[in-house]
Amino acid sequence: MKQGNPVSPDKDPVSEQEDFNNEEVSTRIFESGTPEELARLKSFFNLTDNQMELFSYYMKLRRKTINEMQALVAKREVENPRATEAEMSMGSYVERIEPQVRSAVLSLRAKGYRTYESGFHGGITQLISFEEDQLKEYTPSDDLVVAFEEYEVSLEVESNSIIFQLSKKLDLPTLTKLWDMVVADLPDIGEAAAPCELSASTDFRERQEKLKIK
Repeated sequence: MKQGNPVSPDKDPVSEQEDFNNEEVSTRIFESGTPEELARLKSFFNLTDNQMELFSYYMKLRRKTINEMQALVAKREVENPRATEAEMSMGSYVERIEPQVRSAVLSLRAKGYRTYESGFHGGITQLISFEEDQLKEYTPSDDLVVAFEEYEVSLEVESNSIIFQLSKKLDLPTLTKLWDMVVADLPDIGEAAAPCELSASTDFRERQEKLKIK
């Protein structure tokens, strides 16, 4: 979810309904809404107190994480703008990867998995996606499933993504530990991932080449 603008208090019911269905608006309310806004949001989506608390916790954690990342990226661009070989392949500074998935993304790419999207994804969900259907033959081991059950986390594997559904409050080090368990469970493809071909990644590499000229 993305941060948006406040809901106007004088909107009619139809407009308000449209606002609550707007991801940016609902995210802003979970992050920093007034008690009145939170109560209306709870009623609109028919959420329990526990669900409201869980969504608010992860939305605020996400916002805090993003703010800290932005500061690190700004510092990196000034103090050490040259990318490493791994960063060139990803098409991104490591500081732009959310901390709880950072080591997992780097390790997965070293194992041959072409990651492109990762981290918080819609409130109580964590995600790593891949450019190709590289997980069609993968089934999580029994040990991994049991470990996730102990943390009350639902693990979903699709052909091109791995998803966590969170049901209780976990901190970033715990989320990091869970992602690292997944990495350890996935087989090594045998060679490092090819460079990411998304437009943002190719743009990053082009900017890096210009740095070499200077």
